Amino acid sequence: MDLLLVSMAEIPENSVLQDKSSESNKNSNSPYGPLSFNEILGTFRIKLIHIYFPLIICIIAATFLSWLTYYKAGVEINAAIYPDESNVGEIILNGLIPVAISTVFIVIILFLVKWFGLVVFKIIMGTLVLFYCWYGLNFFVWVFYMIFYDSMIAINEQFFVILFYVLQYGSAVFYLIIGIFFFRNKLTVNQKNLLVLSYGIFIGAILGLSLPLWTIFSLAICFSIYDLIIVFKGPLGKIWDLFQENQKKALDDIKNKVQSGEISEEEANELTNKYFLHDPEQNNEDDDEDLSKFIKDLKIEIGSGDLIFYSALVAVVFITTTNWLITLFVILGVLSGAGITICFLLKKKRVLPALPFSMFIGIIMFFLGQLIEYLITIGVF
Repeated sequence: MDLLLVSMAEIPENSVLQDKSSESNKNSNSPYGPLSFNEILGTFRIKLIHIYFPLIICIIAATFLSWLTYYKAGVEINAAIYPDESNVGEIILNGLIPVAISTVFIVIILFLVKWFGLVVFKIIMGTLVLFYCWYGLNFFVWVFYMIFYDSMIAINEQFFVILFYVLQYGSAVFYLIIGIFFFRNKLTVNQKNLLVLSYGIFIGAILGLSLPLWTIFSLAICFSIYDLIIVFKGPLGKIWDLFQENQKKALDDIKNKVQSGEISEEEANELTNKYFLHDPEQNNEDDDEDLSKFIKDLKIEIGSGDLIFYSALVAVVFITTTNWLITLFVILGVLSGAGITICFLLKKKRVLPALPFSMFIGIIMFFLGQLIEYLITIGVF
């Protein structure tokens, strides 16, 4: 679960440089090396006005898969270090220990990136995302096999056993091919988005199935605090600075080619629109009026860790309570927290952690939902 580190959203500082053509659907990998977290499968890139679509899809799909696995397939997994019946200190440790492991992981990545460049981050992140997508797909193929065994599979077991292994090994070949395309910089933004979304759904669902209620609360709170630290003062912020340095070198190269006559101004604008979310040299603060003019063109990147945690929190709540009202309250809390984060993004125009508001408000809404359920039960409403 170390990939929960990649947990941020970003907003362009110069909306004039937004992709306003079909270029967003083409290969966005630059010849200058990774220029954003999206290029290394760390984020889901989307227009600001469509931000809730991937969030809702990920939350609903992961929650459904968790519920299906737990209640229909009868699979129970407890990945908590200490059970929820433990004392408060041990429950807190359930959150702190994964954070400590993640800290070691991201520090190691930072050193590797400093020694060998951002391509190392791309190799590590890409490999893990592709592996967990394959693992998650196979896990839920197995879940469906168990669910339909009595009603369908037992009738012609040999056929479905063969189908199961075809899917298992066929998916390995499929993701191997995808990996080849990814590392050769042949995937489009939409294809990378699909991988990040499926990664968030599968891992969010497995976490939702594997963690008890109080453990996911502890984990969410600890990682939210951790998210603040690593983005503003920690390794992730330093890695983002390296991305910006890479972006500046790429922009300088494009400008030099324009000055030398190697490419035209129009071609330079096309390259800038294709490769950059924002101009790294643009540091001035746009006022609200100017920014609002381009609100439909602004893009942000949602961290894969955010997708996982949003989904896992809702999934655990639904599996534990099977209460639609409380689950809906948590979903509204998570989405409203994302909305508040977006407001800060529009104001600050920089990388910000996307977990804290969503996790804290989601947990608060859980208790509010329980209170309302209790008041309904005793006849107050």
